[in-house]
Amino acid sequence: MGLDYGKARIGIALTNPEQNFVFPYKTWRGKKMLATLDLIKQVAQEYAVKAIVIGYPLNADGTESKMCQAVRAFSNNLKKHINLPIFCQDERYTSLDAPSDAHAAVTIVQTYIFTNLKR
Repeated sequence: MGLDYGKARIGIALTNPEQNFVFPYKTWRGKKMLATLDLIKQVAQEYAVKAIVIGYPLNADGTESKMCQAVRAFSNNLKKHINLPIFCQDERYTSLDAPSDAHAAVTIVQTYIFTNLKR
């Protein structure tokens, strides 16, 4: 599962079990953290998710953006709520070309898979 975390919306993407196809699942506009965590847990259970990749919004020069702290806080909350490995992936430029937050999450997962798993 891939997440493009934002303060107003979270893009969610999923893969098939073989991890050779990634598709946008939905853009969540939940305001409450617990409801957001519950949704992610529900989707993870429904789709037998094995790990979660969260976009980490570095600046163009590779330094941490202001949003990185919010992503870390969200990731820590998620770790307390769900028993799955959680990874962060550099998400520079993913939202620029994506038509939605869920599509940005697709790019985050694809980048993680191709960088870390498919060698």
